[in-house]
Amino acid sequence: MVSKKVQAVIYDLKKGEPYFLILHRVLHWRGWELHKGTIENNDSYKKTLRREIFEETCLRNVKIVRPLGVSFYFNRRKSKVVEVFLVKASMRQRINISRNPCKEHDGYLWADRETALKKLTWPDARKVIRGLKPKPL
Repeated sequence: MVSKKVQAVIYDLKKGEPYFLILHRVLHWRGWELHKGTIENNDSYKKTLRREIFEETCLRNVKIVRPLGVSFYFNRRKSKVVEVFLVKASMRQRINISRNPCKEHDGYLWADRETALKKLTWPDARKVIRGLKPKPL
């Protein structure tokens, strides 16, 4: 079985430096992650991104900047194909993670690159952030 997912590297600039939106996950495991979601009903990547971002953060005004590539994950039970996108959003927008009925997250943080690299739980998420050039955005 192959699961298709999207991942969003949501960022804004503060004094010319990127800050990344990271979410504190509490459903099924605990730790910090980039935003991600599952493609449903053969929706497009972009439609899934917008839906998932709104469901988990209530952010409406986002700009999908560009795709960053595709990652593949394999384990004994299933495989995942994850399309990663760079997404721009304003830190001034109100975020509301409590409206998500799944209660996947209990907190969020706009983190500079160094802080994001320290907090993110999964090596693949850190690799994505590390791969962005110093002034990529």
